[in-house]
Amino acid sequence: MRLAIVDDEEVFRSQVEKTINQAYGREDVTCFLYSDGDEILKSIGNGNHYDAIFLDIEMKSCDGMTTAKKLRDSKITTPIIFITSHVEMAMDGYEVAAFRFLGKPVDPDKLKAVLNDLERMIYTETAVTLSVDGENRVVPIETIQFIESMNNDVVYHIGIGDKAEEIKVRSKLASVFEMVSDRSSDFYKIHRCTIVNMKNIRLFKATEVTMKDGTVLAVARGEQAKFRQAMFDYVKRTSR
Repeated sequence: MRLAIVDDEEVFRSQVEKTINQAYGREDVTCFLYSDGDEILKSIGNGNHYDAIFLDIEMKSCDGMTTAKKLRDSKITTPIIFITSHVEMAMDGYEVAAFRFLGKPVDPDKLKAVLNDLERMIYTETAVTLSVDGENRVVPIETIQFIESMNNDVVYHIGIGDKAEEIKVRSKLASVFEMVSDRSSDFYKIHRCTIVNMKNIRLFKATEVTMKDGTVLAVARGEQAKFRQAMFDYVKRTSR
């Protein structure tokens, strides 16, 4: 996992990092330390990604709540764990869909419990893990637009807000379809080379679909009737 720790007090940054490393080891997790909200926003703006952000609510420069609101306004869905010495401020965190709250000073046992909950969520419930350049990259299911095969590789087309990204991994499309289908029932193989996330389809008709990122994809002739029914079932299921 790639975890960002944002706190304007070095002692607390170091404490959280030390506890995380003791729980996982440096082979399984990498911590990135920032002293205020502006630093983490700049980092994410430069294309860096994190599987979770530990964010101090009270900071002298760009405080945690302001930072969280800017992240959510930018459609960044990364789980946020707020750290605060004033428990009453935690209520405001629900406005930005905070994942958890930790009091200061951070209790190691409570931090480990948060890490367990975080790992359970991102690895088994709402995300897939991809090996990219020697690192394990956690990709939220909802951000996957579509997946296509390309020679001996599989390309994941990821979209978060107005940002798009392609992640290429060495794999077979059949194996990928089995993996994503285990995570979610929203995926459909519309062509021998293409899997779509029905959640991210903007328009569809018998012969093609238009994804939210604007990509138009062809539906194989043999899949058209079955896909049309699958889309109707999806719309009915998600409209309840």
